[in-house]
Amino acid sequence: MERTVWADAERIDRQAVRYLDGGHAEPLRRLVCSVPLADGVRLAKRLPAPPPDGAPSLLAAADERAVRDAVDAAALAVRTDHGGLPGATRSLSFGVGDPVLTVTVCEEPGVTRVLMLDGGTWRDVYRGERKHHAVGCVDAENVVAVRDDPAEGLALVHYAAGAEKTVMTGRVL
Repeated sequence: MERTVWADAERIDRQAVRYLDGGHAEPLRRLVCSVPLADGVRLAKRLPAPPPDGAPSLLAAADERAVRDAVDAAALAVRTDHGGLPGATRSLSFGVGDPVLTVTVCEEPGVTRVLMLDGGTWRDVYRGERKHHAVGCVDAENVVAVRDDPAEGLALVHYAAGAEKTVMTGRVL
């Protein structure tokens, strides 16, 4: 289901039909509540009998065109500004359970910076000379990365609460 959430409307609809045809009410309800809002309204209207309370019934009662227009207007109003991030962006990583992301940038030759965007505020996760080959944003408190380690070659590092802990080093990475 997770891959369907990020799919286009046709793939989302096909998954909903599979759930409907198979009589899978709970996965269908979860799908309706997890897809983008306009898709959720469209799907909720197709439910045979949405429960009288909860998100599916609210979505089924919504005006589909008004929701689609509001979503389109919101998308046009969004502005992304990375002015405070010098250098070229090397990688983005989105949080799994939280609406956060990390950005890894090269500020100047030999300096790597990993920043986290959390609640509209940027904060440093790491800033130093060690090159990062991969960064994974787990949530607002946890980031994992594979980076160069002068003594061991590569190291798997866990960043949490302003601290860093080396989890593993060596060629296996």
